[in-house]
Amino acid sequence: MTPLRLTLFELNEFNLSLLERAVAELKLSAVARLMELPRFQTTTSDSYEDRSLEPWVQWVSIHTGVPSQVHGVRHIGDLPPQDRPQLWEVLADRGVSTGVWGVLNGARRQASSCRFFVPDPWTFSERAEPRELDDLIALPRFLAKNRLNLAQPRAVMDAARLARAFRHPRDLLPLVMQAKRAAVHVPRGGRRAYTWFTPFEYLSAKRFVEWKKRTDPAFCLLFVNMLAHAQHYYWRNGGHIGAELTYVLRYVDRVAALVLESLRPGEELIVANGFEQFQLPSDHDHHVYRPRDHARLLALVGLEPLEVDAHMTNDAYLRFADPDEAERAAGVLAMAQVRHQPLFDVHRDSQREDRLFYQVKVGQTLNERATFTLGGQEHPFWDHFDSLGTHTGRHGTRGDVLTTLEPPGNTIKNHELFNWILERFEQPTAKAKARGVDKPLSVEPSRSGSFREGA
Repeated sequence: MTPLRLTLFELNEFNLSLLERAVAELKLSAVARLMELPRFQTTTSDSYEDRSLEPWVQWVSIHTGVPSQVHGVRHIGDLPPQDRPQLWEVLADRGVSTGVWGVLNGARRQASSCRFFVPDPWTFSERAEPRELDDLIALPRFLAKNRLNLAQPRAVMDAARLARAFRHPRDLLPLVMQAKRAAVHVPRGGRRAYTWFTPFEYLSAKRFVEWKKRTDPAFCLLFVNMLAHAQHYYWRNGGHIGAELTYVLRYVDRVAALVLESLRPGEELIVANGFEQFQLPSDHDHHVYRPRDHARLLALVGLEPLEVDAHMTNDAYLRFADPDEAERAAGVLAMAQVRHQPLFDVHRDSQREDRLFYQVKVGQTLNERATFTLGGQEHPFWDHFDSLGTHTGRHGTRGDVLTTLEPPGNTIKNHELFNWILERFEQPTAKAKARGVDKPLSVEPSRSGSFREGA
């Protein structure tokens, strides 16, 4: 009997209709091969209104096998509780080797057979394993915290660490090629973050493939976020796919090709989005605003947090000297307003009384004379906030899964993917039994629309 080998490719929030259109319009050959796989759907009862329909909530549900009401994670950077073991921890307990790369809101913990582990750039509490892989995410983590204040000595130090991560001579040509692609795109994409983060994710995926080949774990996980960001901000209505989204989709195709080429003889593949995004109408008005400098903003009312952990877009954790100061800060921030509407969502940290979470809530269009009220005083809005853009895509409750495995049915709850994957390791699939050790799964599509099995 052939032991199961499986790669879970987490292509965050992809929309199937967009990928189908991109295959036809942009001739994305690797994505086309993925689209020929059998598929099924997932659902969640979480909602956009209560802010539980977020990737850092839904992926934790998938990784722990319980809905969000049970695991309780609500914010990016939060970890599931210790009594909710993650997929790779459970597999380790069963003697299955794993490799985890880029996972959102995840921790390696005691997964002794996890041969490599790279956290996402926003879960600041977690380290990579082996430690040398920390160099890969040092600069992305700095950029996540300091997106609007890059002129710091730390930026040079972390850039040097990233260069050290790609110091091997074999990395030179890929680095030059991706830098050239990004430079060519700058006139269209400007200095927007996606122009550079997208090729970084591709290079990171190449490094994942190298570690997969080097350590040969039975279960591999790769998380990629590039398409989710592009759908949120550049998925415009009408005409052809725009330049920004085209740039990202071509990189999605390159990453898909890497994943397909990394499949070992007999290896199964699952491609999941966690949940989909759907396109918003062109007249939808929802802007995303971000504080320019958290410390400067908070100083307006005399708040001095000991630590500011800024996250992916417009939110941050604030740690204060004691719980009383955190409580005072929460009260002051909760009273802030724009146009008589709350400016922030504010939540105390249930795990640590000296911390709170806050996020910019306002989304309507604001003119150049807009003001906000904080601590009873009025201030010019644009002196302290910047616009990240207008949302063009929004999270939906449906998810999609493409797989070489036999689907469990038409639709399951997204957290049920956890047990479905575990069950695959408990008993071999009929296809795995039939294939045997020396019958590899080809990455070339057959005319019937499924992957062709090698002779």
